[in-house]
Amino acid sequence: MCEKCNKKSQQKQPLKQHEVPSGPFEKVAADIFFLDGQNFLLLADNYSKMPFVKSLKTLTSKETIDYLESVFTIHRIPKVLISDNARQFTSFEFEFFRKQWEFKHVTSSPHYPQSNGFIERTVQTVKTCLKKAKAQKDNPQLALLSFRTTPIDNVLPSPAELLFNRKVQSQVPHILRHSNRSEDIRQHLQQKQSVQKAYFDRQARELPPLLEHQQVSVQDTNTGLWSPATIVKETEEPRRYLIETPDGTTLRRNRLHLKDSARTRPAKPPPQADDDEAGDSAASATEEESVRRSSDSIPDPQATEYITDLRPGSSNPPGPMIEKPSTTVRNNRLHTRSGRTIKPPKRYVDE
Repeated sequence: MCEKCNKKSQQKQPLKQHEVPSGPFEKVAADIFFLDGQNFLLLADNYSKMPFVKSLKTLTSKETIDYLESVFTIHRIPKVLISDNARQFTSFEFEFFRKQWEFKHVTSSPHYPQSNGFIERTVQTVKTCLKKAKAQKDNPQLALLSFRTTPIDNVLPSPAELLFNRKVQSQVPHILRHSNRSEDIRQHLQQKQSVQKAYFDRQARELPPLLEHQQVSVQDTNTGLWSPATIVKETEEPRRYLIETPDGTTLRRNRLHLKDSARTRPAKPPPQADDDEAGDSAASATEEESVRRSSDSIPDPQATEYITDLRPGSSNPPGPMIEKPSTTVRNNRLHTRSGRTIKPPKRYVDE
């Protein structure tokens, strides 16, 4: 692969989805977003899709931990918390909080937000709700309530009903009925994920795994350029590797941002043939060239007609080949071979 082609990003990989939880608050995701000059912390349940939004005064780990503690004490401590690599989630203070509350913390691949696509999609939805509420001068909490109490689709109930196993009263009138469809919910969630994966994987392919100490190229997501690196090991999370750069820095990157450097090496020139073999090859090439030229001089029988002497007893060979014109001129008018008169456009006719 040439240097210019090597600058391009790799083809996307098949979608690798998180396992659907069996109940609420088994797996949650968190992210921090910015809107209208203010920072917000978003916590969402992967099972019920229920969002929890908190306005942050400071971007410190302490304020983030305080809000997570308030939510966990009401609902439950999750088994898994997924977040990005923001400093609020990677500090020693947050690590102490994780150990004390005994849950697993999984971070997404750096520069690859798609690995935590659920929370990224929820961020966009919450932003839309808050923007519409501000534009219409409505209460933002009522806008979030409408989102939480709206059914996900024609089968799944609202996020609030999935979380609390009951309907939640909102400004929209509805009948409060107890739901007994909890056994079908997980199956339907799995079906929705399968449909998403089928559409995503139509233009994706699986990249081969990388080995320890393998020489690779790592892509800078800001510039799109590739630089050399070495694989240290594969992490427990799928498609994530620890790599070492030439200056000794250890980074964690997704497989999409790593390319086998063996593909970028120049191809070896073909081995030189012996003099006898080279002479035979040259003679063979000359012979093939002469045959090709002779075949090119053979006329196409469909494009020409032969003039022969049709008198009785004549044994004259066929005469020279004469190209039959596709058009004829009669009475200063052009005619096709079948006799149809050709009428040129008026703009091409001399006045």
